[in-house]
Amino acid sequence: MKKFYVGLFFSFLAIFCSNNLRGQCSPPTSATDPVEGEFGDNEWIAYVYNYSSGYNNSTFDFSDYRGYYVDPGYGTTGRSFDSSYHWNTNGSPDDNTDYIGCTVTDNYHNVVYKRKGFPAATDYVISIAGASGESGNDDAAKLFIDGVLVWSTTSCCAVSNNVWTGTLNSTTEVEFQWSENGGASYGRIRIDRIPPSEDTSFGIEEWRVGVYNGTDFNTYYGDYTHTGLSFDTEDLWLDNTAPSNAAGYDGIAVGNDNHSFVYRREGFDCGIYNIDLTRHDDGVEFIIDGETVYQSNSWDSNNGVPDIWEGYLDENSEIEIYLREQGGESRLAVDFTYLFGPSNTNEYIWTGSLSTNPLTDGNWCDEAPLNDGTASIYIVADAINYPTYGSTVSMNNVIIEDGAQVTLLPGTEANIYGDLTNNGIINSTETNFSFVGSNPQTFSGNGIDAENFTVNNSNGLTLALNTNEQVVVNRLLSVTTGTFTTTGQVLLACNFTDPDNRTAQIDDLTNGVISGLVTIEQCFPARRAFRLLTSSVTTSSSIKANWQENQNNTGTTFATDNLNANDGYGVHITGSQSGANGFDATPSGNPSLFLFDNVNQSWSSIANTDISTLTAGTPYRLMIRGSRAVNVNSNSASPTDTRLRATGSIAQGEVNQNSFNSTSGSYNFFANPYHAAINVNSLFANTGSSNINTNYYYVYDPTLGGEPIPGVSGGRGAFVTVDLSDGSNDDLSEANQYLQPMQAAFFRASTAGTTPNLQFTEAVKDVAQDQTETLRTANFNSSSIQIKLFNEVSYINNETASDGVKIKFSDNGDNAIEAKDAPKFGNLDENLGRSLESTILSIESRSNPIAGEILPLYISQYRRSDYVFEINVNNVNNVEVYLKDNYLEEFTLLNSGVNAVTFSVDENIEASTASDRFEIVFAENNLGAKDFNQNQLVVYPNPMKGNELQIRLGELYSEVDVVLFDMLGKQVYRSVQQPTQEVVSLTDLDLANGIYILKVQTAEGKLFTQKIVKE
Repeated sequence: MKKFYVGLFFSFLAIFCSNNLRGQCSPPTSATDPVEGEFGDNEWIAYVYNYSSGYNNSTFDFSDYRGYYVDPGYGTTGRSFDSSYHWNTNGSPDDNTDYIGCTVTDNYHNVVYKRKGFPAATDYVISIAGASGESGNDDAAKLFIDGVLVWSTTSCCAVSNNVWTGTLNSTTEVEFQWSENGGASYGRIRIDRIPPSEDTSFGIEEWRVGVYNGTDFNTYYGDYTHTGLSFDTEDLWLDNTAPSNAAGYDGIAVGNDNHSFVYRREGFDCGIYNIDLTRHDDGVEFIIDGETVYQSNSWDSNNGVPDIWEGYLDENSEIEIYLREQGGESRLAVDFTYLFGPSNTNEYIWTGSLSTNPLTDGNWCDEAPLNDGTASIYIVADAINYPTYGSTVSMNNVIIEDGAQVTLLPGTEANIYGDLTNNGIINSTETNFSFVGSNPQTFSGNGIDAENFTVNNSNGLTLALNTNEQVVVNRLLSVTTGTFTTTGQVLLACNFTDPDNRTAQIDDLTNGVISGLVTIEQCFPARRAFRLLTSSVTTSSSIKANWQENQNNTGTTFATDNLNANDGYGVHITGSQSGANGFDATPSGNPSLFLFDNVNQSWSSIANTDISTLTAGTPYRLMIRGSRAVNVNSNSASPTDTRLRATGSIAQGEVNQNSFNSTSGSYNFFANPYHAAINVNSLFANTGSSNINTNYYYVYDPTLGGEPIPGVSGGRGAFVTVDLSDGSNDDLSEANQYLQPMQAAFFRASTAGTTPNLQFTEAVKDVAQDQTETLRTANFNSSSIQIKLFNEVSYINNETASDGVKIKFSDNGDNAIEAKDAPKFGNLDENLGRSLESTILSIESRSNPIAGEILPLYISQYRRSDYVFEINVNNVNNVEVYLKDNYLEEFTLLNSGVNAVTFSVDENIEASTASDRFEIVFAENNLGAKDFNQNQLVVYPNPMKGNELQIRLGELYSEVDVVLFDMLGKQVYRSVQQPTQEVVSLTDLDLANGIYILKVQTAEGKLFTQKIVKE
């Protein structure tokens, strides 16, 4: 007890001494110091006091003023404060480095914060709490507004939210007091605005930024405006603070951590933009017109994200950018780059707001472009309508977005002066594309389907299309100047619908170059027949990879073993029973692809298809049964259409072929190396072409022989001799002087001793000519007889001939065999020719016919029993022309024009099938005048069996002169008759069997003629 009193004494002594010592310090009173108790003007002034008596939690002792400091506050306009930002809660106010005055006891002091002046608003709310929800006072505390006590507490360490709401303005005085009674000491007051109603509207051509407490965008606290297009939040508030610190922020302060905000904007200069997300901390979601274009749930590790989006924005576009701050720094920076649009010179963006008409200003984001090649255009994917062009359209750069499309009407001429970037679709049926720039041009993205495709740019065009995309050319590829770099993305397509333009061709490349691989096609209509063909590209891959579509059958069970990956493409190439060496297996193993050895004049099958490659201009003979869908094991299988295609380098520039036989009259197999029709006349006439019989050449026409019947002989095509003097041929064939793309043929060497040479040049191309399928009759003006041999079924059904022969007449012709006479090239089926000096000719050139001449014909290899000759007698004058049947001993008068003569053969009667059964006979022309009309003369019976003949005239004549001539023009009967009711009866005719010409001339001068036959 005694010790207690002694201790108590020394305690009071210590307090007394201490107070004495402190009493020796004077609080600040200089002119620069505030007067104790006055309010800070738009700032907080904290006044500090020691107790002069003991602690009282309701009545605070402010008698011992010690000093002050200025607290700038935090948040919007510094209206909130937290003393712990300036001195440690376990210390005293004089620990603040900005404190001015005397020392203060740690555990026994009072603090008063005073401020006058706030941005005027009616929706303030005051909480006694820290920015992050910490307790607001330690210990007892009071809050005064304009001198009125509005809140107080006698205890410590509580969070008191929303203790007052109301109006603050520039004159309002706010005072906050707390009294410390041991332990920690702090005061915290958060002055916020009452959260406004959430505003999710978009800033119009500026960013409206909504700020939220927490990271779930549920608690809206306020907003601010950020001007400009590209932005960085750090320009308005530091990344270690909060968006509520931004200048112009209107709302409640949010904490530095665990907040979120949304940037919203509507309205942009119309154009194509690229967006880089240069910073985001933490998670971000980028939304354009309601669609998320980028999202990340974590921060960017200070690296940013480039190229998050590229596309079209305009005055109606809306962008929202959500950022969630989950701790640490908080930052969002976005960079917009204007790539394309009317803000740049000659750039136009299609919107399609009104229609598909590209001439309408309202369909563009500014105005319609000029159609002169200076305008660059951009077609956006989300256009209301897409443009449709017709006639001629001239553009600079063209960009089509993924999902967008452009329609070019048939016949449209599209001239491109810049680059074409097609990420969408170009509907371009029968459209002509021309790349006509002066700088290097590029075509990228998706391919197109073009009628004609032209490169006319000395700096060239390069394709850079997407994988598996192609430029498909349907008619003509032209490189008039410069280099066209294909990158292996060009297809020269063929079709079965336009026989005059069966495959696309490559025009004259005298001043242009095609660099890179090209895929070429040729269409082969359904018909089981040999073709003489070549490739017009040189491949690095095998024959199998190209013509067999990279597959071959290794078994012979159809359809189990039949490989046909690409229906309608490729053929079977046989030559093995097991599928060895790349061949398609067949039970017989018979080959179907052959080479011709010009030197040895012999055919040989190829050794393999899986190693051998294709070379442009190497000729082959290939049996095409149809596509790979055909049952190759059955000769009666119906053929189907097919396409052969190959990918490689085209032949261009001068090409010389000279692997030929030098023997006079030898047959030499050659092929067209170009993917274009060539004029054989021009080829043979080239200065570098030598030792060639230039009068004719031979092609194989697979369409001849009528419609083939599966399982029945015949109909496998025939050789056609083309007369190069007029482009006609010896058969009813389309073959002419124009050798087609991928077509091979034969010529004959002219003289012995010199190896022939064929000099192919770009000038021999003639792509303007109709392509042939080898059915159109030639137009003959010279004197000739052309004979076609049909089987009767083919003739009745208007199908093709089996073979033919042509005999030409002229004043200076030679009846002996000469260079103009084309020897017959034998066929698999029927052969028809002219027999002369033990030689069978397909075309004969001779002098004009005279009466009494006989021209033997040659026929062999009959496949049917009933046939029709179609004989065209053209400009043969001064003689009568007859077809003599030596087996039946019959003569048939052939009139000028087309004559049809039927006959039959019996394989059991040798004379019926004899090769020399028929011949052409010429007789005197006894008709004289040409004034007759057979339709007005009826003779019966005809043929006549006896000695009587009746002649019915078309009208009544007073007297007629009746004369009969035999086939040599000899008069065998004559009498003058008086018609009875328009009828003349002859009863005394004694005629031998044969053919006669009846001539009836009236007294009025009319002449009638009629052929009659006596049997």
